[in-house]
Amino acid sequence: MSIIVIHGPPGTGKTINARAFADFFGLDTIIDDGVCRHQPFPQKKALVLTTRSPDEVRRWRANSLRGPRTAEAIAFVPIATALRRISAPMPTPVLSLAEHTTLAFLSEGGPVATHHIAGLCRHSSTKTARDMMKRLEKRGFAQGVAAPGKARIYWWQITDMGRMAVQP
Repeated sequence: MSIIVIHGPPGTGKTINARAFADFFGLDTIIDDGVCRHQPFPQKKALVLTTRSPDEVRRWRANSLRGPRTAEAIAFVPIATALRRISAPMPTPVLSLAEHTTLAFLSEGGPVATHHIAGLCRHSSTKTARDMMKRLEKRGFAQGVAAPGKARIYWWQITDMGRMAVQP
């Protein structure tokens, strides 16, 4: 792969471990999106560190391409996977009791509806639970999918980063 994109939430060790990641993947150029948000996407062999989702990175790349398009391949690597590859410790995220309980519950099964999470965490409304899950999703601990045809029903499941956050 020519361009390696390591993505994950802020504060998870992307910048601190940048040199180790570059050495592991055999790359010399490091583009840290968190340091300079408005730089162009690299055209050739580079390590890109970002908080953007893969879809946002694809749009960033498309907007940066000027002139002839290159055929450089891109590999997306979640920060948890990248840290395991270089044998670096995963930073311990700070979770509220409700967030930790929810992630522990999600780690035991498959996708769960927002109203079940609201009951589990004793939230007064489903909206409060949905807001909490949106925050967890933004931080990379969970991912949600809207139920087909029903805009207000969400199903949530835990990500690898979420599992690592609740493991003892």
